[in-house]
Amino acid sequence: MQEKRCKANVEDVITLDPTSTKETFVLSSLRTICIRFIAINIEHVDSLVGFPELVGKALFLEVEKGSHLDLHNPQCGVIMQLFLDAYHAAVLEHLTLRSAHLLINQHFDLWQRFTHLRILDLGGCRLGDGHDMLSFVGQLECLTCLSFQDNCLSDAGARKLTCPLRVLAHGPSNLRILDLSANPLLTNDAVRYLLHFEMLEILDLSGTKVSKRGIKKLEDKSLLMVDETAMRDVEKTFCGVCVGWAADTITRWTDKLQCSPSEDSNSNNKSTVAKFYGRSKQRMALAQTLTICKPSNRYPVICLRKSKHKCDVRLGQSHNTRSLSGEQHRSDAPHRKQHELSKEDMALMASYMI
Repeated sequence: MQEKRCKANVEDVITLDPTSTKETFVLSSLRTICIRFIAINIEHVDSLVGFPELVGKALFLEVEKGSHLDLHNPQCGVIMQLFLDAYHAAVLEHLTLRSAHLLINQHFDLWQRFTHLRILDLGGCRLGDGHDMLSFVGQLECLTCLSFQDNCLSDAGARKLTCPLRVLAHGPSNLRILDLSANPLLTNDAVRYLLHFEMLEILDLSGTKVSKRGIKKLEDKSLLMVDETAMRDVEKTFCGVCVGWAADTITRWTDKLQCSPSEDSNSNNKSTVAKFYGRSKQRMALAQTLTICKPSNRYPVICLRKSKHKCDVRLGQSHNTRSLSGEQHRSDAPHRKQHELSKEDMALMASYMI
């Protein structure tokens, strides 16, 4: 068996001093030399667990300078997982993939590695109910803010998203902000699934078919109340940027995919067809650069916010419940109804790999 040979360069030890006009060289520190050496040979590292976060960040930034984290590198996902196993949300806490459906579909196995996300923005991706991203997001336990705005979701998508939490109590139980606006296929039937997000503080249902009856059900069975000013907080939360060590890497991936040759050829074909049918180039360019508008510009605003008054009432009720004796609890236990799984839930759980 051939031994794996590690690479090292003279430039990693000696660097040219840019502040001097003479040809003087400055020796790099031992820490810098070690980090550069490990970054060059990162594919030979088995684990980074136990290394300080300060060292991990410096190593990640050094790896990022090379080609190890390029999408065309087959070891890209393995190297990213190396950092995710050791530093979790520090690598990527806020992921924005707005209107990046091509990037999601082509590299979905890569996104499945980011299991410690706290904020996820998938607005405008038009994934639909059958996409595997719903199953993945439904199992993110650290998630606190989620946007599925304009994703062609229906009641079946809401059921799929909440299935792990409803059935196995495994999923984003601490979700506080949920944006489901601009999904016109969502109806009042989706409300019973959304009620399982008990920690919700803001829910945006603008541009859906949820009627006043569905809103009243949300208000009666949760701590939410209609508050149109909550949309401002939604816009601030999903500001369109990534947060974490890998933020620049994600931006580079998105930019490269948008400027790929296949995209350019497709755009050229579209412009040729447009000219044939008498449309102007300016109109086609405008259609390609058109961004998704917030539902407030097209639909009535349906935003709900957690009510402080309801929280105080619920707190008083829970305090009174604790005063019940243990015998009363035991006597009530046999009469409680067990939750029965539907055929759809059973099929969904069979497809999950938890």
